[in-house]
Amino acid sequence: WEALESRSQAPYHLTLKTNGCIIFLAALTPSDLLVTSKHATGGSEHDDPEQPMTHSAAGERWVGRHLAKVGMSSAQLAHELWEANATAGVGVTAGSF
Repeated sequence: WEALESRSQAPYHLTLKTNGCIIFLAALTPSDLLVTSKHATGGSEHDDPEQPMTHSAAGERWVGRHLAKVGMSSAQLAHELWEANATAGVGVTAGSF
């Protein structure tokens, strides 16, 4: 924690996560959303039942479901993140996938 205080500066929000998966959402362009995790990017085309789904692929599905619930598209979220120059971090427990 001392290193964070001495080697970084605001603005940012810092939280601690001990279990589950962290999904990061960022805008590549004003309309293209990147969904990734601390483990992997990509993998939205998961069609091999012999291979486990990557955290980023599961996160992409999770984000899609939650955006649909609030009537928002991934392009709209990308636009909001782009305008705010922000990356969103989402903590997801394994049971939430």
